[in-house]
Amino acid sequence: MDLDFLLAAAPGRIPEIAGQPLTIYAGFLVLAVALATALVGYLYHRRIMKIPVKQHKNMAFITLGVAVFHGILTAIDRFFPP
Repeated sequence: MDLDFLLAAAPGRIPEIAGQPLTIYAGFLVLAVALATALVGYLYHRRIMKIPVKQHKNMAFITLGVAVFHGILTAIDRFFPP
C-alpha cells in the first residue's frame, strides 16, 4: 500500500519545520486543544462563564480530529520509514 500521497514534502518522510518533524508540532497542538477543551468544561461546570455545552462538544471533536491527525503522522513515521 503506497501512502506517499499523504506526504507532500518528500515520499516516505514526515515534513520538518525548524528541524523538528511535523509530528512534534501536532502533539503540542493536541495538548493545547485538549487543555482548552478541559478549561471550557471546567468554566461551564463551575458557572464562572456562560459557555454553551455545544461549544464544548465542538471543541472535543476538534481535539479528536487533531489527535487522529497526530496519530496518522506518528504511524507513518514509525511503520513506513524512508
